[in-house]
Amino acid sequence: MLRFLTAADLLSILNACFGLLAVLAVFSGQFPLAFVLILLALLADGLDGVVARRFGSGQVGDYLEAMADLTSLTIAPLVFLYGVYTATSLNPVVFALLLAGMLFFLFCSATRLSSFHLLKEKEVFVGLPASASTIIVISLGMLGTTWFPPLVIVAVLVLLGLMKISSLLFPKLGNRSTVVASLVIITALALVILLRIAGPLLLLVMILVYILAGPFLARKKKA
Repeated sequence: MLRFLTAADLLSILNACFGLLAVLAVFSGQFPLAFVLILLALLADGLDGVVARRFGSGQVGDYLEAMADLTSLTIAPLVFLYGVYTATSLNPVVFALLLAGMLFFLFCSATRLSSFHLLKEKEVFVGLPASASTIIVISLGMLGTTWFPPLVIVAVLVLLGLMKISSLLFPKLGNRSTVVASLVIITALALVILLRIAGPLLLLVMILVYILAGPFLARKKKA
């Protein structure tokens, strides 16, 4: 089986490993560490595409990437969010709504990732990319209940889930744009260690610009 793996596939496996470590960090109450580990998973996810374009992808690449992304870009962020918002007491109704929002987000993510290779296009993504939704989820979680009450998080999870399974088009990043995005993530990593709030805010600004401008740029790029 190992003969099917390429360099890009190894980065996908590294992506999944960071996701598992993030979940374990949440269980230990190390939320900033979990945030950093999920960002490292995002970096590995971006780099595997660059490596695949440069050196080619293997036969299991698409399937392996989807499995890794489900671990690190869906399950780990949801566990992170759950850990943050259940650290404070929630009334049963709000708790049930939060769980429902998380399950809906998981359903939409699993649906999108499992059908990604069927809807794959060269220049654009169909539906909101998993990486974009992950950045929003962990950034809101890092800012916490003071900034975003639980019911706001529920609404965001539902909206992100719908965008993931929608027909909205978002542009794919080229190698240069991937490098820029990676530098922003690395900057956010440094900021969250030095200034806890600055890192998530930087990421939110970056990803909101992408979400708002993305569909227009994608249509132009495809045309």
